[in-house]
Order: sequence, then structure tokens, then C-alpha cells
Amino acid sequence: MKKLILLYQNYFRLFNRQRDYPDTYKEELNYQASRIILLCGIIILVAWLPYLAYDSAIHPEITALPGLRLGLTVTGAITVILALIPAIRHRYALIILIFLGAYLEIATGVITGMTMCDPVYIGGFLFILMLIPLVPFPRIVSWSLMICAVGAFFLTGTLRGMVFTTTSQRYSLNDVLTTAVVGSIFIYITDKIRYKNWSSAVKVQTQNTSIENANRNIINSITYTKRIQESFLPSCTRLKSFFNDFMVLWQPRDIVGGDIYYVASSGGKTYLCLFDCTGHGVPGAFLTTVTLGILERILIERPGIDPASALARLNSSLQYRLHEEVQAGKSSDGADGVLLCFDPHYPDS
Repeated sequence: MKKLILLYQNYFRLFNRQRDYPDTYKEELNYQASRIILLCGIIILVAWLPYLAYDSAIHPEITALPGLRLGLTVTGAITVILALIPAIRHRYALIILIFLGAYLEIATGVITGMTMCDPVYIGGFLFILMLIPLVPFPRIVSWSLMICAVGAFFLTGTLRGMVFTTTSQRYSLNDVLTTAVVGSIFIYITDKIRYKNWSSAVKVQTQNTSIENANRNIINSITYTKRIQESFLPSCTRLKSFFNDFMVLWQPRDIVGGDIYYVASSGGKTYLCLFDCTGHGVPGAFLTTVTLGILERILIERPGIDPASALARLNSSLQYRLHEEVQAGKSSDGADGVLLCFDPHYPDS
């Protein structure tokens, strides 16, 4: 039994995946039908065969009973065959299941009516009626099947001369009517639950899609920002023009970041700087561009400036650019860094 359950689960896992919720409720019902249609077909295929012998023993005079039973088996076999074809199952599962349910409900009603409300058959008929709310049919279809099944029962029974004169027959009549009413109520409730679940899932899916799209756009923007930030970094060729031996390790935490290095020549001197700007990600990256822009301007305007003076000018310019006033005990945006100056006139510098 466990192997059969695992086989059925694997069947759905391989062939009935639902990546997205459908746009319409009808498509959602079709998807739900595609998940159970094979199991329903197998049950219908074999469930009624054992009753053939009982029909012949209890009501041998009703020759149509075996035919109705075998017709249900044939319908189940056709359903199984169609369910094993993915293209048909995915597109027409709901329609196939409706036809299967219609035959099951109406045939059971006819059989029960032909036996003139035999207590042996009435229990099975009530059970079949209560299956309707469990199947993912549209509400109007479920109510129609309920009406058709009960109508087939009364019509066939009336043609056979069924009258509810005895206490047992009236009891059975009460059971049928009560089951039909309760079943109709459950049809409404289960359909509302299915619709609410689908509607909520679609809303969540729409929100997730919006979030994913927004996140994708943000990542794309940050990735492009990384290209811009990398363009400010000196290339290996440029570094080789200043240093014979060097190693660079630059790994921003969030694609882009506030750490940056830079090398430049000014007034016959070589300047190497390392900065750690406040903030992570995009804010830190923006601040690195501001910092390097100010430093480049200082080196152009004051060729050969000493590192201390350059850092002092950089500090005041950053405060001005960021509209900050340094206050005691209050942190401010800016950068921590070091500026090295290599003077060829002083080989040990």
C-alpha cells in the first residue's frame, strides 16, 4: 500500500507540477482535477466489479444492473487512459472528471431507483451523493450533478412503481432529501473555501512577482553601479607603471561598497591612497566617487602637495560637500583612509 501511495505521489511530482497559480478560477479547478483524475479513474475502474455478483443474487430480475456497473468500469478505464496522456490531462482534466462524475452520480441514482429504494443500495447512493462536495467542480456543476442524481433516482423509481408508503421507504426518502440538502450546502462552503484559497494565493503570487521584479531591477542597477565604481579603480597596467611588484584584493560585501584604492601622479610624485568610506553598498559606493573626485581635484590644483595637507583639504571639502558641521560627540559621514606619497628624490620615501 505504501508503494502505491509513493508511486501516486511521484506521478504528481513528475507530471503535475504547478509553477504558478492560474489566472482564472476555472483553470485552478482544472489543475486540481488533474491531480486527482488518475486516482478517481482507478477507483471507478475496479470499485464496482465486486458488486456484480451481489446484484445478480439480490435482484436477478433487473438485468440492467450489470450493464450499468460495467459501464462505470469502462468509463473509469477511459479516464485512466486519458489521464496518462499529459497533454490531455493538463488541458481537459476538469471536463473528463465532470463526465466521470456525471455517469457515477446518475448511474448510482438509476440503480437505486431501479431497486425501488432497497436499503442495501440506498446507503451507497447517499455515500456517492456526499462525494460531490469533495471534488473540485464549479459550484453550478456540483449542484447540477446533485439534482440529476436525485432526479434520476426519483424518475427511475417512479417508472418502476416506487411509492413511499412503508416506514422504511419514508425513512430512506428522508435520508435522500436530507443528504441532498446538506450536500448542496457543503458544495457552497467547499467552493467558497477553494475560491478564497486560490484568490489569496494569486494575490501572494502577484506580490512575490512584484518583489522579485523590483529586486531584479535593484540588483541590475547595483551591478551596473559596480561597473562604474570599478572604472574609478586603477587598472593593472596603470599600477605596473608605478610599481614593480604589487597585489590587489578588492571584494565589496554588497557588490559595491565603501572601500576603494587609488593611485595617481602629481608634481613628479606618486600618490597611493586607501579609503574606507562610511556606509555599505550603494551609499558607500557613492561616497567613494565623491572622495576620489575631491582628491583628484586637489592633486591637480596643488601638484606635489604633501599628504597631510591633502588629507586636510579633503576633510574640509567632504564636510562642505556633505553639508556637515562637525559637532562634539556626533559622528559624521566621511571616510577613514591613508594617503602615501612616493617622492623619487627621496628613494626611501
